[in-house]
Amino acid sequence: MPGCDMCGKEGAGTIALIEGVELTVCQNCSRFGKVVRSARAEPPKAGHLPVKAAKPAEDSPETVVEDFAPRIRQKREQLNLTQKEFAKMLNERESLVHHLENGSQRPSIDLARKLEHALKIQLVEVAKEAPQQKSKSKTDSLTLGDFIKIKKSS
Repeated sequence: MPGCDMCGKEGAGTIALIEGVELTVCQNCSRFGKVVRSARAEPPKAGHLPVKAAKPAEDSPETVVEDFAPRIRQKREQLNLTQKEFAKMLNERESLVHHLENGSQRPSIDLARKLEHALKIQLVEVAKEAPQQKSKSKTDSLTLGDFIKIKKSS
């Protein structure tokens, strides 16, 4: 059985509406919201988006774009959604949407993928590696590394 979304306790078996979001919680945490139903394997409701785990390739790490906050806010506003409506659609807390839009919280890759799906925008990109600068030695003599490179190319 899954753990409680609030406290992490194993054996969470109740779906409760807490701050406008349906969470799988234990009996103790269900008192913080309105109990909706008992937890069981069900497909997500229409209007709710599941988190899709996107596994990046090992040689191309992914990162969230730097200007994620204005992109999220502008697209949400274009869709005429309030933060509360958008949070409910994502099955996330309204406070999370607020923090994402003002840039005080950076989304995880999984959350960014979920936002991309909902808003039809790009938030995840392949991280660009900073170019490595070669350090020049004061002498123009060959180093052991230079010698190995020369041997390999021959």
